[in-house]
Amino acid sequence: MSNNSADIKDYVTLFTSTGVPDDASNPAHYTWNIPQSYYSNQRSSTCSVSCVGANLTTKGIHPSVIVTWEGGTTNSYEQDQREVLFHPTAVGYGYAAGSKFFHTSPDTNIIELMVRPRPNTITLAFVGEAGVRDAYIQTGCITLCFTYYNQEASTDLLMGQFTPTLK
Repeated sequence: MSNNSADIKDYVTLFTSTGVPDDASNPAHYTWNIPQSYYSNQRSSTCSVSCVGANLTTKGIHPSVIVTWEGGTTNSYEQDQREVLFHPTAVGYGYAAGSKFFHTSPDTNIIELMVRPRPNTITLAFVGEAGVRDAYIQTGCITLCFTYYNQEASTDLLMGQFTPTLK
């Protein structure tokens, strides 16, 4: 993103055991309720979210999993209107519980989605390599980082990106 981020970030760790699955027998979509008291009302209204770490175990054997943000973004496009948050790396196949995936964010090229700040709910979907929600998660933990940006500096930066229209 840009270098106008605030020094304070919000980190939210989500365990699948505390999320509400879309289907208890084959969960591929989880929603977590975040108390509004967690967030400071002193945060900017310009915000991005990224994943800084994750451990996931699928219910079956899956060669790949993609984690998508289901809350709407302003800087992402995917044909089926899913916003890809991160691609965890498979670290093993054929476990009794399924495949194991791990993710840590690199220093560069991290996916940062522009989202609504201080969300009351967070919904993530787990998509398999065929692009459908079939990566049923048995257990997992995901840590998200919400970065807040100086709203005035962000507006100036965006305005500097536009090409003036000739009249």
